[in-house]
Amino acid sequence: MSFLGGIANAISSGINAVCSLGSSICTGLYKVGTYLGGAIGRGLESLSKFIMRMPEIDIIDVIEIISIIVSEIGEILGISEDDSTEEIGFKSLQADKKPEDFDSIEQYIAYLEKEIELDKIKFKEMSQEQKLTCNAIGSIIVAKGISENKGIEVGVDFLVEAAKQKMQPREAEIYIDRFKENNLELKLSDYLKCNLPLEEVRRIDPVVKGVIKELNPMFTEEEIDTKLDDMTNKSLENE
Repeated sequence: MSFLGGIANAISSGINAVCSLGSSICTGLYKVGTYLGGAIGRGLESLSKFIMRMPEIDIIDVIEIISIIVSEIGEILGISEDDSTEEIGFKSLQADKKPEDFDSIEQYIAYLEKEIELDKIKFKEMSQEQKLTCNAIGSIIVAKGISENKGIEVGVDFLVEAAKQKMQPREAEIYIDRFKENNLELKLSDYLKCNLPLEEVRRIDPVVKGVIKELNPMFTEEEIDTKLDDMTNKSLENE
């Protein structure tokens, strides 16, 4: 029996039981995370905690930017080719199989895209909150596929930070690749918020400045520092 009916009711119950958009989405993410389990479940629970702390005005933008970033990177890597993140998220609620039934997240995504037929009527009838929830679910699923492909954990903290910085997909991918090349965990957000030990800051600092220079070849050292200050200020907004 599909999980769709039960989880859709759970999301709807959360939407009806609370007033805020963030709380509504978090109810769905938490329940789906508990159902799917594993790395995806942990990612959904982590995203729900970030969303709960966000001003409501930012939630839609953050989810949509994360979706754009992971969709384009996922398509380039051949991880997700046919469905949008919203469709992938919705199909994960229709499917009988879970990520644990596959050897990789990429295989799980291929199963959702190729073997699960979208219930177009229910998909079309979703509320805004349900659409955002499914988009967030699909984004985390694809992000975990990117993590496997790249060999570095592309965590929720990085995705939220990339959204706050309004990164383009290629920009986000360069950060992922350069951190990987330098054997660093993808702690861009902690770096910008000054939440890391000095030794770790010293290792990350030239990598971040190098990416800024790579993206802006004509920047002087002063302009790089100004850009970094701007990124720090954006990272700390509403914290």
